[in-house]
Amino acid sequence: MARLKLSLDIINTLKAKFKEDQGVNYTTFEILAAHIWRCACLACGLSDDQETKLYMPVNGQSRLNPPLPYEYFGNFIFNATPIVLTGDIQLELLIYTVKIIHEASKRRDDVSVLAYLGQYDSDLTVVKQRVPIHKYPNLTIVSWTEMLIYGSDFGWDSPIYMGWTTLSSLL
Repeated sequence: MARLKLSLDIINTLKAKFKEDQGVNYTTFEILAAHIWRCACLACGLSDDQETKLYMPVNGQSRLNPPLPYEYFGNFIFNATPIVLTGDIQLELLIYTVKIIHEASKRRDDVSVLAYLGQYDSDLTVVKQRVPIHKYPNLTIVSWTEMLIYGSDFGWDSPIYMGWTTLSSLL
């Protein structure tokens, strides 16, 4: 795992390039993820015909219809995983990769999430997260901007620590 810190100037420069493209507003995450994915492919010197995947955990809570009950506390996360040839990422304009990421993150709406879960009838144990195998040249990029855990109140005060884990590490 690596943390990448980008200055506000770099972030604003990247965002300015994609303020609005044909009526679509791209998120900061989508723009930065595209930039990072491209840089990783270039840095690894991958051949143009090599496939690469970008794993992006997506918050599915707001996409469920009917919505989860108010009392529900927890996450409903799934991976949006676009697969592209590295040559396309390296040679096309950056907007190409931004659009791929945008479409992949929007693809899972409430209908497709429920259809995905519905194929398992009532046995949802088969969809619990397994340890993902992220082999080279794949990449995982996570944004915690929508995780509002610091505002949580468990009845005994605000949390003093917030960290990440996977379901597989708890089992």
